[in-house]
Amino acid sequence: MSYGKTRPRRNATKLAIDEGKVALGIGVQTNSPDIVEMAAATGFDFVYLDFEHGSFGFDSAIHLIRAAEASGITPLVRVPDHTPSFIMRILDAGAMGVIVPNVKSAAEARSVVSAAKYTWNSNGGSRGACPGTRATWHQVRDWSDFSIASNKETSVWLLLESPEALQAVDEIVKVPGIDAIMLGPFDLAHALGLPGQTTHKVVIEACREISAMARNNGVEVVWTMFSGSRAREEQELIATMDARIVIAGTDRRIIMTALQDRHFGSA
Repeated sequence: MSYGKTRPRRNATKLAIDEGKVALGIGVQTNSPDIVEMAAATGFDFVYLDFEHGSFGFDSAIHLIRAAEASGITPLVRVPDHTPSFIMRILDAGAMGVIVPNVKSAAEARSVVSAAKYTWNSNGGSRGACPGTRATWHQVRDWSDFSIASNKETSVWLLLESPEALQAVDEIVKVPGIDAIMLGPFDLAHALGLPGQTTHKVVIEACREISAMARNNGVEVVWTMFSGSRAREEQELIATMDARIVIAGTDRRIIMTALQDRHFGSA
């Protein structure tokens, strides 16, 4: 076996979109490689590992990424903030994309894209170049090939979840290098004085506005299914938002929905 010719990884979310399909995934907030493997076994395209709200640290995140790699599902990481060094570090650890919360301006969006991309042909990338990382398979992969492939395969998703983001969305979605806008109705509802009311008409209209602006600029839209089930209303929202990337809930919500459904006293 020639370790120097390790096959480069492909990003299943990008492949699904390129093939005209809907990319499906789940959020993982618990420190469970088994959940990652089960998502892969079910046929999901990706998992997003929630480093903002999840119950695990950096060392555990690497094991979750490793479980995704071993089972053939694409690992994306929701980072806790905009810190460029953290974005670079989690990509070096093997994540194939970052989901960045609470982006409010085009300047913040440019900073995120820059941290996620290596410098090539004046693209504005500032990701630190290091040949000896997990992502390079411990300094085995050819650096030139790896860095070009990484720039192509790494997903950059931005969470727009504030009134400020709503006001700046027309500028944010024009920033080169953004793959998708992840709608954040829960935080947006809270910021608008409607805590927990993710389906309030004001919140839905704001999400529609963000979605339309993104899709008109060739940027994908991500919708999260908060109900934990395939309710008809949820399916209608996905269609309304023109979302071609769907998160079918988090592991907590999915498991709790299943447990409640099986509890004899909950009927």
